[in-house]
Amino acid sequence: MKDLLPFAAIFAMLCTAGTTFMMIIFSLAGAANSSPAQLRTQELWTVGLTLFAVLCVIVAIVLLRKKHPGRAALLAILPTVVMGGLLIDALLQ
Repeated sequence: MKDLLPFAAIFAMLCTAGTTFMMIIFSLAGAANSSPAQLRTQELWTVGLTLFAVLCVIVAIVLLRKKHPGRAALLAILPTVVMGGLLIDALLQ
């Protein structure tokens, strides 16, 4: 089981990269009929979540190099969980 943790961390990083890419695409698609204030808010959220995802993946890589694959996997999947929660929140409104 312990041997699978580095693969889980790498898979979590790939999931976060894919989720971030989809978030950017959905954000661009939803910007077509927005007011200038909504565009600015959407831009701030997109940039903030992208930076959060990049930072988490970078720190997960550092943790993986320091032989902490469990922590790296948890940190790498965190942006995916956050973006999924925001998507569910947006769909329920």
